[in-house]
Amino acid sequence: MMGVNPTSLGYNQISDASCALAGTGDVPNAAIALAPLADNGGPTQSHLAVVGSSTVDAIPAANCAAAIDQRALPRPQGPNCDTGAVEEVPTTQPPLPVSQPYYLGKLLVRPINLPIFAIKPNIAATQLEITQGIQEADGLGVTLVAGKRTFVRFHVRKTNGVANPVVGARLWRIVNGQRSGDPILPSARPSLYYFVPFRLGGAKYIVDPTVTVLSSPDRNALADSFFFRLPDSWTAAGSLTVEAEVNPTFLPNAVDESTRTDNTLRTSFSFVDTPRMILRLFSVRYKNNGTVITPTETQLREVEDWLRRAYPISRLTVIRDTEDMTNLNRIPTCDEVNGRLFWDNLFLKWAGIDAVPTRYFGLVADASSSVWMRGCAADIPSFIASGPTGDPNNHTFSSWDKNNDGESFGDWYTGHELAHTWGRSHVTCRGDELGADAGYPMGESGSIGRRNSQNQYWGFDIYLRGPIVYPPTWKDVMTYCDNQWISAYTYEGIRNRLVSENTPAALASMADAPLADYLVVQGTVTPAGPAATLDLVYRLTAPAAIANSAPGPYAIRLVGAGGSVLANYPFTPRVDTEDPADLNTPLLVLEQVPFVAGTQQIQIVTGSSVLATRAVSANAPTVAVTA
Repeated sequence: MMGVNPTSLGYNQISDASCALAGTGDVPNAAIALAPLADNGGPTQSHLAVVGSSTVDAIPAANCAAAIDQRALPRPQGPNCDTGAVEEVPTTQPPLPVSQPYYLGKLLVRPINLPIFAIKPNIAATQLEITQGIQEADGLGVTLVAGKRTFVRFHVRKTNGVANPVVGARLWRIVNGQRSGDPILPSARPSLYYFVPFRLGGAKYIVDPTVTVLSSPDRNALADSFFFRLPDSWTAAGSLTVEAEVNPTFLPNAVDESTRTDNTLRTSFSFVDTPRMILRLFSVRYKNNGTVITPTETQLREVEDWLRRAYPISRLTVIRDTEDMTNLNRIPTCDEVNGRLFWDNLFLKWAGIDAVPTRYFGLVADASSSVWMRGCAADIPSFIASGPTGDPNNHTFSSWDKNNDGESFGDWYTGHELAHTWGRSHVTCRGDELGADAGYPMGESGSIGRRNSQNQYWGFDIYLRGPIVYPPTWKDVMTYCDNQWISAYTYEGIRNRLVSENTPAALASMADAPLADYLVVQGTVTPAGPAATLDLVYRLTAPAAIANSAPGPYAIRLVGAGGSVLANYPFTPRVDTEDPADLNTPLLVLEQVPFVAGTQQIQIVTGSSVLATRAVSANAPTVAVTA
């Protein structure tokens, strides 16, 4: 506002003295020296500092206002933070110390000070592990999805010598038996030293991550092995051969070894096509004490990101939608959410808007630590599920996820409930996972990789805070235990169903389904009692869009004049995937049955008992379009 002195919170810079800034670290008449406004990454355009700008390293590290800049890069990257929205890398190379770590631009490096070994070491390449999230001990075995982000972990160890050498590595693509093109540099681990670049190109510094080679490296430790991200062009469907070399002689930090006969490993593997996964993700709105609660954008994005990282897919199409349940004036149950999504599933697929394999998921945000919704799927398998999201600190079941891969626990929780829709049952860990899969092959309470007292599988994940290795002792996402990731068993099971639902024969049978006169019945059955309700009932000329349940102790009965039974359709209520043994919980009824002319009543019955009745009008409704 003109004529009002600004209030400074410190460390502002201005090219003149007009603002009379007097806060801590404020610099008037500063040599700001900024480039023109441009798209330098992040949500807004920004000015980059040019050579000599006073904004570089202007804020002491202890006073940085934010941990990341607008491009999500950590701050500071050098000894101090820059003023402004983005951290900058200087374009001039400083003098290079020869005996201590230092900053090259904004990268902490350590100089090439090659040691002289009294006993020459030998560095052996021991294994190439190709991973997209979970992989077995021999480095291959889990299906590799074409187009999915792929990493090669290159395991090495020292077989003789006293000192632990610090060396680099390279990875090549092999074509016709020969190395093809330039090699790939290892990916960088966070918070570790880098060696001086062996090549400087203009203003861009190229760093070369290294590994301290140990005689007994820990596969659970990211720093004990190299890892390379494969270019997307390498992950197309088909076979690929790669070769890795540790301590190649052309690197400036290469050390002299007693032998180089075991420095190189080559392996071949294949990528396979996998259908696109389609998810209609609903933000569920509800009222709690008059306040409307809905998931945040961050919570929605974390769900999508986790699925892309953990699930056996390279293509995820997410359709954002909203389910308004504010009329309840309370938080809904998962069965109530699933009941709403049932109609979305029916009508959107019946109208041809959504592909038949589309999943529907309702995300419900916590209102507090005591007001939250337990998740569940409509059945195993099914197309409908719902679950909670919120602060991991709010619940004992999610506290392990604090400071893990995001701000909410809804990501892996959604992965759990959606996996039910792909036919995955629970995995025993705590002991209260009812309906558990007796065929789960891993031992030690639902681990992702422990079998016969041996480490068999390792998880690998890349998220906002950097890469991480999940050890074999972590638990499968279908358990109720802490420290969850996806196992190979769950990974392969989801992919197998995804493939089977998208075969030409399966899609053709759905698309070519004949139209018929159907009743679509929704309600509940409570086994204790027993009792039942009939909620929405629609009569539609439509294809058979709903997979009916197995015949069971209940039936939908169509009754005609004089109480005559026109049809009897036995069914089993949809199982509560998270508590199937609770007989007091109302279970969903979601059935599509042929209509019979002359029906006057629709009933839910068990044996000779009528649990719920709905009269059928003898007259069709009269509809008038007024606007």
